[in-house]
Amino acid sequence: MEPFPAAVLSPRWDILAFNRSYDALFGLESVPARNRNTMLLYFAAAGQRELWPDWAADAPRVAGQIRAAIARHGTDPEWATLLERLRRASPDFDRMWQQAGTGRYDHAPERFRHPVAGVLRLARFHLWAEPREDGLVAVGYTPADAATAVKLPRLQALSTLPAARNHELPRPGR
Repeated sequence: MEPFPAAVLSPRWDILAFNRSYDALFGLESVPARNRNTMLLYFAAAGQRELWPDWAADAPRVAGQIRAAIARHGTDPEWATLLERLRRASPDFDRMWQQAGTGRYDHAPERFRHPVAGVLRLARFHLWAEPREDGLVAVGYTPADAATAVKLPRLQALSTLPAARNHELPRPGR
């Protein structure tokens, strides 16, 4: 997928694998694996909020999406653990959780303000590994404008991952 940022997520938004461009966009190599969850990063990770210039307007919708997903999974303890972590880690999320309706997923271009690459407009895509909403999903971003398309190869070069490999899931037998 290079130079497009891409990752594989679990049903609870845990980041299971990612490429160099995704690492460069979100700085994941420095994040402990236990905390590599897109929602924890979005609501609670230091410095992440500045990536989204529209965070204040979008965050209540994202909290609503989390509410809808958790409602689908009832009393599943792993979902309850994620909710508790989010509520403890982010007072903003906790406030929105108490107020949120349900959110909808959309694929509108997202604006990012990367500290080195600058403003990026990226269109998000999802590829489900199975036809159910609760399966693994590959997510990625394609450029939404020509200026961003020019910046993506440079973004990839900012990754802290070794150049010869992406962060990947262990293969069976390793």
